[in-house]
Amino acid sequence: MNIFGRPRNTGGGGGNQPARARQAAPDAAQAILKLRGTVETLDKREAHIGTKITAQTTEAKAKLAKKDKKGALICMKRKKMFENEITKIQGARLTLEQQMLALENAAMNMQTFGAMNEGKQALKAARGGMDADTIGDTMDDIREEMDEADAIATAL
Repeated sequence: MNIFGRPRNTGGGGGNQPARARQAAPDAAQAILKLRGTVETLDKREAHIGTKITAQTTEAKAKLAKKDKKGALICMKRKKMFENEITKIQGARLTLEQQMLALENAAMNMQTFGAMNEGKQALKAARGGMDADTIGDTMDDIREEMDEADAIATAL
């Protein structure tokens, strides 16, 4: 963007970016794996910050025992900051888990739809060229032939 808020003309095809537009959508399985990896990373970060909280609490107690109230207060403020960070991490983790669940449901729906579509095609192939009118005509022909055979049998 230039200073007037207009997109810059990069000279590469009118300013739009077709390379980005043509990128394929990521596979659901790959996206789920990436989300799981990110959740694991967030878990590790949360555990690391948890140890920092414990260390700050221990340090604050030690400073308080030495009558250093100001130092203990600073440690408690750091602890509060780390606790807020853990709250943010938990919120991000919840969002990622919701997204994973939505992707898993979408993948399952697509699999179900594919199976239903294959079943429909198999049923159509098994039915062949039959339809209700053809079957009705055939049944009428069979009845006529059976009536004819009965007539012949009674005549004999």
